[in-house]
Amino acid sequence: MNSFAQTICAFFSLFLLVSCQGYQPPPVDLAAGGHRDFTGERREVWKAVIATLSEKESIRNTDAKNGVVRTDYEMLEDKESGRKLQYSFLVKLDELTKRTIRVHANIRFVLPGQPAWMEDFQSQPVQNQKADDYLRADLFESICANLAGCKPQPVSVVAAPVILEGREEAPSGPPSAEVREAQRLLGANGYYPDPESGLLGRKTRAALKQFQKDYGLPATGRPDAPTLDALRALGNR
Repeated sequence: MNSFAQTICAFFSLFLLVSCQGYQPPPVDLAAGGHRDFTGERREVWKAVIATLSEKESIRNTDAKNGVVRTDYEMLEDKESGRKLQYSFLVKLDELTKRTIRVHANIRFVLPGQPAWMEDFQSQPVQNQKADDYLRADLFESICANLAGCKPQPVSVVAAPVILEGREEAPSGPPSAEVREAQRLLGANGYYPDPESGLLGRKTRAALKQFQKDYGLPATGRPDAPTLDALRALGNR
């Protein structure tokens, strides 16, 4: 390699090094998304937010002191276009008064297969306004359902413009008789609203965990022997 080529390579390497060291991801405006004001003490609203996101999504990290919680990316499909996107919630609480808490919901989208960290490099973020509006409204109503005294304004599932794959009964294995029985008994006792599928997906695991917590069992989220025994003892109420 001649001296000119060596100089060019050295310059290019230095440029990359400086660029990488000097790069700062664009700041995230936590209050940029739509918001809704809830009545209640901050700890009550925070508890409702965490309960809601735990039921619907998979929480990536929380910052209780600053009232910030973020979820992992899940997949959705636009019903009209068939386009698939990954979405994530970034939620922030602001205390307006002692009993008025504003919840900001910032929803971020990336393309399937795109690493989550790539969102910071997007000068024009992926957008889907219908999905954004629906996910936010659904989140707020679910928070309301988990907050004592809150008057819900239900979101129509029929009108949902997207298929939320992350919330479907995505199987962790083939259908099983144990899961089907657990779903039937959970449904009979008000824990599981969907038809029996025999698939151990997110909704089933969430229902199992809630039942297990209510009855003092280890919250495994699986239809293990103690859980099935407890469900059978209750029977079809």
